Amino acid sequence: MELLLSRDAQRNLSRMPAAVRINLIARLKALAADPAGLKERRHASVKDFGAGLYRLRVSKWRAVFRVRGDEMMVTRDRQTRGCVPMSRQSPVKVSLAPGTTAHGHATKRTAGSALMSAPRSRKPSGGATVTLSRADYEALVEAAEDRFDLARHRAIMREAKPSDFIPIEVVEARLAGDNLLRAWRKKRGLTLVALAAASGLSHAFLSLLENGKKEATTTTLKKLAAALKIEPGDLI
Repeated sequence: MELLLSRDAQRNLSRMPAAVRINLIARLKALAADPAGLKERRHASVKDFGAGLYRLRVSKWRAVFRVRGDEMMVTRDRQTRGCVPMSRQSPVKVSLAPGTTAHGHATKRTAGSALMSAPRSRKPSGGATVTLSRADYEALVEAAEDRFDLARHRAIMREAKPSDFIPIEVVEARLAGDNLLRAWRKKRGLTLVALAAASGLSHAFLSLLENGKKEATTTTLKKLAAALKIEPGDLI
């Protein structure tokens, strides 16, 4: 499958620690190369939401992606916040205002709710402390993350254009500071001669652009973008 990243996902990649970014990209590439493994749920760090939508966890980061046809589209990568280290085994105490859950929502008295069954102790201030098992607390955190990630994914997909998803090869070139014209040309499978013919620019001029010896004008960017079927801004 072709691995594509939304502009939102690209921005977050640039903010990650380098080691985490390299690991996350490698894991996403491995998943894109093994679509059968996703369907057969062979990857323990991947959650299947159904309908081709998945979430990958790497360290404290998580990436949401959709598999559609021969494309794997990463819409969102985000750092997990507020999670308790899994290695600790003690119970978790969560301070609540009256009538709220651990995530600030109105309390719902649902059958079998771990929150409702947890013992409470009143504080003089009128708040409450709920003691949960670590498993129950982690389940609450994951449920909140699920809601957030799915809502954000849907919002990105509603607003996104096809050109908003960039191939991983170009994303890596941008992160490394490499020439984006060369990265796009190679991704499109074009030689300098072929791109020159398609854009109406000379082979020699394109070579100078790729080697950083010339700068492209707005008109040149538009010609190259049209030939590569991308937005002019994708070359900057």
